Amino acid sequence: MRRVLPGLLAMVAVLGCSDLLPPPGVDPYEYRREIPIEGGVFRVAFHWPRQMLPLKIWIADTDPLRPMLTRAIALWQTVFVYGEFRAELVTEPEAADIVVRNTVAPSLNRASLRLESLARQCTGATDYVVDTERAEIVLPLEVYAWSRIGPTGEGLEECYEITVLHELGHALGILNHSLDSRDLMFGDPTVNGFSEQDRATALAATHHPSNVVPVRR
Repeated sequence: MRRVLPGLLAMVAVLGCSDLLPPPGVDPYEYRREIPIEGGVFRVAFHWPRQMLPLKIWIADTDPLRPMLTRAIALWQTVFVYGEFRAELVTEPEAADIVVRNTVAPSLNRASLRLESLARQCTGATDYVVDTERAEIVLPLEVYAWSRIGPTGEGLEECYEITVLHELGHALGILNHSLDSRDLMFGDPTVNGFSEQDRATALAATHHPSNVVPVRR
């Protein structure tokens, strides 16, 4: 029987864990959402449990955002190299964990929270409901992106690409905006991809404890 030296095991373990950490000198921005509650605030920290993967995402077959969503899923999966995020498109919205629509976000009801991104050509929003007493986040999460310049205005396709990529980041657990315009998760995003801070924040949100669990009611 071959023996594996304990020192070698330790080295492999350290190397594996180090791959999950942000690059040296890169700090994540604040990814938690603060909700006022009696006596203070509830800082929502959320990531999807592995047993729910692949996430089920619904978008209509004819929705113009569908190519942008497929691209966004593929790009976010490159951030999570150990399979912390996987997703598949489903045919029925009732079965989805995340629902995506190319329509103006509706008025918020009292229980909902919204994260919104704003660009000249288009706007995006991610709506979710957190029950702080039960420590639950209610499914499905709702993602919207809509045009501000008509159905075929100049720059709309790239704006949709950026906005859908940004909003999917919210749906994956980055429940805040970066204050740095060089980040995808800036409130008015203009970069069509991830900064090192975006990557560090996504990993921090995923590898730190979640204090709410997703439920379907």
